[in-house]
Amino acid sequence: MLALADKAIAAKGMEYLVVHGVERIEPKWGYQDFWALKQDVFLPVLDGLKERSDRGDLWITDHVTWHQYQEERRTAQVAVQEATAARIVLTLACSADPAFYDCPLTLVTRVPAGWSQVQVVQGGERSTCTASTGAVRFRARPGSDPITLTPAP
Repeated sequence: MLALADKAIAAKGMEYLVVHGVERIEPKWGYQDFWALKQDVFLPVLDGLKERSDRGDLWITDHVTWHQYQEERRTAQVAVQEATAARIVLTLACSADPAFYDCPLTLVTRVPAGWSQVQVVQGGERSTCTASTGAVRFRARPGSDPITLTPAP
């Protein structure tokens, strides 16, 4: 089961796993799903998925949201409006229909060497991200609101 996650990570793609049910231990209801997955198998799978997700290698989602993200990403365009030592301003546009494709996208942007913590502002949303090896990873929504990055106070 974890090999499916590793395959998706390696291919930068998507895989899925369908489980009919998980073994009941307590309370004992007197019956069990016919093809229930044993908990001693299921719990290590969850731990392995969480480990991959915590590393930033794996996004766990449903198939519809995955499709929305992929289509948005395929049609997205990022433009740098300003890049100085004090701030970076970006725009993010997408030609997919926003009525159906409205997921935030993940952007990775290079920042000046002294920026260890970066404040990201888009519209009314504000977040602080940690820069790593000269870049910061953050979420942004396509649309008319510019994305402004500055060193975090």
